[in-house]
Amino acid sequence: MKRQKICPLCNNDLKKGEAVFAFPRLPVSYTYSKFAGMVHVVCLRESSEADNIRKELTEACLNYSPYPVISREDGILIQKHERDGCFVVYDFNDFAVFPIPYPLIHKIGNIHTANQLKLDANGFLRLLIGNNLELNLYRPFSEETIMLSSLPLKRLNEMLGNISAREKAEKSEKLILDRRVIFHVDKRRLQSPEAKITEL
Repeated sequence: MKRQKICPLCNNDLKKGEAVFAFPRLPVSYTYSKFAGMVHVVCLRESSEADNIRKELTEACLNYSPYPVISREDGILIQKHERDGCFVVYDFNDFAVFPIPYPLIHKIGNIHTANQLKLDANGFLRLLIGNNLELNLYRPFSEETIMLSSLPLKRLNEMLGNISAREKAEKSEKLILDRRVIFHVDKRRLQSPEAKITEL
């Protein structure tokens, strides 16, 4: 019989339905690199070292992840995973991670109370009374619920809205630069000897 996984903080079994956080493998120089693997969310939140754990997770996400962090507020970071076509939210305050596919960005602001928004095959967001969000995840061995107390809908919308506004501004700036390049190239062509011969 295969042994059940153990939470490294409380040394108890990880039971079905208990919210867990997939603790990433941190560099060995980090204090909490020993926690790699599944850890009870409640154990992390109630730990006397919770703030230090959040700090190291945030630092590792900023310095060692291959994906760019395009938005950050305290212990909440959003990465852009271009190849997967989604943003990934790292809520280290609540010890939760979830993806938001690009097509759903504008739908999040339209969630109504008690309704849910399916993120992918493994989870969905539910809006509760008071603008709070609840994350529901399906894992191979359990189905779990995590309250995102540090990430209400309003805050998530503001972070995503800032990303969208910045990306639109960058696209607009790139378009202006592209037009300038085309203009200069066309101008050089008109001033070239070949162009003058053709005009004659």
